Amino acid sequence: MNNSMFSYGNSEPEHYNFGKVAIESYITVLQRYVGRGLTKEDIQTDKALLWSGTLLPWFRRIVSQNMKTDIEGFEDYFTKYYSEETYYEEALKQMRAIRWGLTL
Repeated sequence: MNNSMFSYGNSEPEHYNFGKVAIESYITVLQRYVGRGLTKEDIQTDKALLWSGTLLPWFRRIVSQNMKTDIEGFEDYFTKYYSEETYYEEALKQMRAIRWGLTL
C-alpha cells in the first residue's frame, strides 16, 4: 500500500472529485466535532497540515502526471474552506502555479 489515503496498490485515485472528497468532506466531518473533543484551533492546525502534507502534494501529482482524478472546482472548495487562513493567498498562488505549469 502506498502511504496515502488517496491511492492503494499504485492505483490512480480516479472517479471522484478531489476537492469535494479531500477538502469538503473531510473538513465537514472535522467541524462536526467542534466542542465535542476538537477546538477551532485543532481544526485550524489540521487544515494547515492537510494543505501542506496532503492537498498540495497530491494536487501537484494529479496535475503533473495528468491523472484522471477530477480537480474541477478544486480552487472553489479550497476558497470555501481556507479563505480565512493566514496562508490562503500564498497557497492559492502555489495552486495556480501548479495548474498553469509555472514556478514560483
